[in-house]
Amino acid sequence: MAVHHDHTGPTGQSAQGAPAPASPLPVAGGARLELLGFDLAAAFHESPLGIVMLDREGRWQEVNPAWCTILGRPRPELLGRHCNDLTHPDDLAIGMEMLATLEGGARSVQAEKRYLGADGGVVHVAESITASRDEHGHIVRYIAHIRDETARIRAEQELAESARLFREVLENVALAALNMDANGTVTYCNPELCRLVGWPADELLGRDWFEICVPPDEGEARALHGEGIATGRIVRHHEGHILTRSGERRTIRWSHTLVTNPAGRPIGTTSIGEDITEKMAAQRALAHRATHDPLTGLANRTLLDERLAQAVADPERPVAVILCDLDGFKRVNDRLGHAAGDQVLRAVAGRLRSICRANDLVCRPAGDEFVIVITGEPGETARHLRGTCKHVAERIERAVRQPVVVDGGSARVGVSVGVAATAEPGRGVEDLLRTADRAMYREKSSRGARR
Repeated sequence: MAVHHDHTGPTGQSAQGAPAPASPLPVAGGARLELLGFDLAAAFHESPLGIVMLDREGRWQEVNPAWCTILGRPRPELLGRHCNDLTHPDDLAIGMEMLATLEGGARSVQAEKRYLGADGGVVHVAESITASRDEHGHIVRYIAHIRDETARIRAEQELAESARLFREVLENVALAALNMDANGTVTYCNPELCRLVGWPADELLGRDWFEICVPPDEGEARALHGEGIATGRIVRHHEGHILTRSGERRTIRWSHTLVTNPAGRPIGTTSIGEDITEKMAAQRALAHRATHDPLTGLANRTLLDERLAQAVADPERPVAVILCDLDGFKRVNDRLGHAAGDQVLRAVAGRLRSICRANDLVCRPAGDEFVIVITGEPGETARHLRGTCKHVAERIERAVRQPVVVDGGSARVGVSVGVAATAEPGRGVEDLLRTADRAMYREKSSRGARR
């Protein structure tokens, strides 16, 4: 597009502000079409492409709305500004090379480059620059048509990054691969599978997978394989165990695919497995730490609240709590130190566990307090359960009073016990604990017990 800047501005206005005369354009057959300056202005302003006019030094003389939108900058901020001001520093050479090519005689030049948006982000564009020359062939200005390529470039970058990450995962992940025929005979095993089970490939190939590498107590694995072959429908994902040559059990997360012949009949399976043994152990350890006291190994307040809420919600069984508060524990800490105090707490925890049944929950919610949750049998009355708890409380008092051997000697503590039981499933957990707490403090006060 040639613009005669000597007489008119970029919008088709004369230097004095009057509309410029229309320029006749030749068309086929010798006819001529009058193209009004207004139409040129409309094309300039409504174009989805950025259109800019630059002087010979590279300063923006005029910019259309699309270019302002692409850069996120208003027109006044751009006019008179050198294009290099907003060109990405790493692409300055591209812009200079484009202008040099035009000055060397080329009519137009194209390139991809980057600009700096108003928000500090990078704007990717495809830019085509044309040189507007006078009758002597001298460049009087440049006209650039610019297409915003930011969305495309970012999509390509995201796709490339996803591909890179996928390649990285594939190159570094340790997955076991196994092919079996319809009978469960191993037809392929990769080195990772061999490493996991401890068998070399030449001793696995041709062997019955379920006989050599699946624990005997997981016989359903063979049944599932046979069912998949028979029906053409396979359980695609499951977790199971393998038995290594040394007798170790490993937990594997499997993904299975049926292998079919050209007629579509299942003839075997391909399985990819991830060894999650350590991961599962870590998850169990993390879950245990979240619900247990690290000092004594007893349940903490979180597990106490959870299990007690479940117990009181059961309308078929009464529930009771025994709350124990150590007497004289502060003196142990003051006299023998906190390490000795920790030994006492661990000893008391062990004695409580030995007294209670396996399904009773023994907790250390805080400090020198212990709580035991006892769930009755279906149909048992709260009165009977309270009687059971009374006998348990007596055993607790006798056991806790026994001296504890600690570094530097022995320590003695007492215990105050409070019991609360209910057969009402709607009775709240906090209400039950408060009742036991009040009972415990009544006993402590009656004996003048001190911590």
